[in-house]
Amino acid sequence: MSYFAILSSKNVEIRSIFKTIFWVGLISLITSIAVYLSVDGFSQSLLESRQFFGIEVSVSKNSLGYSHANMLYLLMFVLTSIYGFLKFKTLGVIDYVAILLVSIAFFAITFSRTGIVVSLASIIILYILKRSNRDSWIYKAIPYIPLILLVLSFVLPLIYNVYPNGIMHILNRTLSDRIYYSAEFLRVAKQTFFGTDVHGLLGGENDFPLRADNSFVLILRAYGYINFIILSFLTFKISRQEFKKEEWYIIIIMYLYCFTEGFFVIAVQNVSLFILSKKYFKYTEIQKNLLGMLWRKSIE
Repeated sequence: MSYFAILSSKNVEIRSIFKTIFWVGLISLITSIAVYLSVDGFSQSLLESRQFFGIEVSVSKNSLGYSHANMLYLLMFVLTSIYGFLKFKTLGVIDYVAILLVSIAFFAITFSRTGIVVSLASIIILYILKRSNRDSWIYKAIPYIPLILLVLSFVLPLIYNVYPNGIMHILNRTLSDRIYYSAEFLRVAKQTFFGTDVHGLLGGENDFPLRADNSFVLILRAYGYINFIILSFLTFKISRQEFKKEEWYIIIIMYLYCFTEGFFVIAVQNVSLFILSKKYFKYTEIQKNLLGMLWRKSIE
């Protein structure tokens, strides 16, 4: 579906794509939440024990009808990110405050710790990109952030395996045990060229259900070495390319969120794929024919 969406949007202006995703996403989010609340109401009954800044607290993680509370937060984050992109040139204090308040409100509902960290980081990145000069060292360092995040996705689990205490323990807990899960996922999942089925994996001493909340670790195992090499090459190329400031904003924050969640290949969530595809994607006759075939199949 992501490939079909990217292929179909080849000749569509990026702002039009983002406006469509924003309004459809906003209407869908409001409608889904409204329907859920009208049927089930807002419940505080399901409490979970969570670590927050080193303190054990009982919290209510509400997903309001979505598959997981973190998914609800992610969908909100996509909308605020696109809003920042569309309003980039005219952003003011009210816009920053509005994004911050929405992020905090959804955090209060979902208690998505990684989500709120990425949201706060995205606001800072948005402000820096808006204010920074292209000749500044900060701006020159930005293109390397995706590559750094890709490398850290594998370096941190490797270090954690050797030294799980001290600062690595703190960092792992701050990221909701994601470093540990990545290390276990890399250990348990099969190594193949074309990927393997990673559903139903069990990890740890207690054989708990295992998943990779890191897109780059997930791609390496679930999609295989060949696709991971393509991803790595794409990420390396990003550091060598020129993008508009608002495009850098989307690329950086999506890579940052994909460092904590496994949605890199889903275009309507990782909306940076639309920007990257327009930079690298070549619309050949073979792909035109494939698009026509997919369209005919869909209407049959």
